[in-house]
Amino acid sequence: LAASGEDELIRLHPFSTRSHAKFVIADRSGGAPHALLGSCNWLSSGMGLLEASVRIRDARLVADILYQAAELSRGRDGHWNELTSQLAAYAASLSAAPAAKTGNAMASLVFGASHRDLLTRASERAERRLFLTSHRVSAAARQALLIPLGTSLQARPALDAELRYGIAPDKGEPDWAAITRGLPMDRIRVIPPAKPQVHAKLLGWDDDDVVITSQNWLSADPAPTNPRREMGLHLHGAGIAAKVADALRA
Repeated sequence: LAASGEDELIRLHPFSTRSHAKFVIADRSGGAPHALLGSCNWLSSGMGLLEASVRIRDARLVADILYQAAELSRGRDGHWNELTSQLAAYAASLSAAPAAKTGNAMASLVFGASHRDLLTRASERAERRLFLTSHRVSAAARQALLIPLGTSLQARPALDAELRYGIAPDKGEPDWAAITRGLPMDRIRVIPPAKPQVHAKLLGWDDDDVVITSQNWLSADPAPTNPRREMGLHLHGAGIAAKVADALRA
């Protein structure tokens, strides 16, 4: 960038945030900033995978994400830098915006280990449908999802469960048969890798609840020590999960 003179236009953060979160925040001419939060690796994707992101236009929710960006910009020593100050100041200015008067959904950010709580809640509360997509699969899926989901399926005969994933377990890891051994998989519809390859990370249950996130539900189980390792958004609104499920199948 320096050699081409573009370092005045593009600034690269000099060290890793150690986060798997994926989001973009941009301001718009004549309008409030908006954000995209989800599964897409914006700095490396060839845009050929099946992704899922949520567009956020509520200024105060964008401010919340900006605060998280400010925290991610700090170094391992925790010290603020120029970028941290800029992001925090921008977030503070947005957080003073009045609450939106319109809208038909509730939204809340989800961090790190809190994803497991949502996964447990979805397994326990789903009555008719639960769907999930993940790029990767590992043995972590057994304890985090498959065992509680199996218990729920036994208790609710009408519950339909569908899992999709993008790539099989890495070499040296247990395969799908080993991960699911002894579990009631006859009630769970599993859709293996296909084209376009699934990179989206979704969790939805019944008609009104969906989580759009960076976490691979079938392989990741982040520790509470790094809450910003993963970031997602839980949306609750009439028919919102049904719309996402229909789009996914299409």
